[in-house]
Amino acid sequence: MTKDRIVCDLNQALEKTLSQQGGDEITPDTIRIYRSFLTIKSLRKRAYVTYSTLDDKNDMACSRPMKWDKSEGRVLLKAYADCSVVTIFALSDQRLSLLFSLLAISWLAFSLYTNRKYQQEKLVTVGTLSYSSNRNVFYDARHQPLHFTPMQHQLMQMFLADNGRSLSKQAICDAFWPKKDDPSETLYTLIRRLKTAIEQHTNLSIVSERGSHYRLKEKS
Repeated sequence: MTKDRIVCDLNQALEKTLSQQGGDEITPDTIRIYRSFLTIKSLRKRAYVTYSTLDDKNDMACSRPMKWDKSEGRVLLKAYADCSVVTIFALSDQRLSLLFSLLAISWLAFSLYTNRKYQQEKLVTVGTLSYSSNRNVFYDARHQPLHFTPMQHQLMQMFLADNGRSLSKQAICDAFWPKKDDPSETLYTLIRRLKTAIEQHTNLSIVSERGSHYRLKEKS
C-alpha cells in the first residue's frame, strides 16, 4: 500500500539519521541529513523530524518513535511526511480503473481539506511565533520550524497553555525538578537559554515579574 511504503521510507531514513547524528537537539543539519536518506524523492521537501511526545496524535504518515542512541537521557524523535493528494496518487497503483481513481482523488481531496481546516483551528499564535498542536511543532514568522531542546519545547507548551502566558517559578520547578532541593540555578539557565532562542527567531521575550513569575510576551 502507498502509505505503508511512505512509512517504511520514513523509518529507514530516521534510523540512518540517528545512527549518524549525535547530541539531543534537532538542527537544520539533522533535517538535511534525514531528507537525503529518503529514497522517495517526492517526500524530501515534505518530510520533517520533531520530538515525540506521548500525546502526539495526527493522521499524517509518520515513522515509529525512535531513541537518539548517542544522546543523554531518553529523547524520542518521530518523522512525518506532509503529503499532498498529487504525491499520494503518484505513488499509488496506476492500474486502478478510471472510476476508482477519480473516487480516490475526490476522497483524498476532501480528507485533505478537512485535515487542513482542523490544523488551522489548532494553530496557536503569539506575536510572530505559532504552534501547531497537531504536529507538535513551533514555527517562526516565516513558518519555519523552531528547534528547541526537549525541555525548552515543554516549557514553551506550558507558557502557551496559560491564558496570561505567565508561569510561577515554583510551577516550573515542580514540573521539571520535583525532587531537587534548590533548582533555582538550573531554572535560571533554562530560562536564559530559551529566552535567547526565541529572541533570535521571533519578536517575543521572557521577562521576570515580581521575582516569582516569568511571562512570555512581545518585545517592546
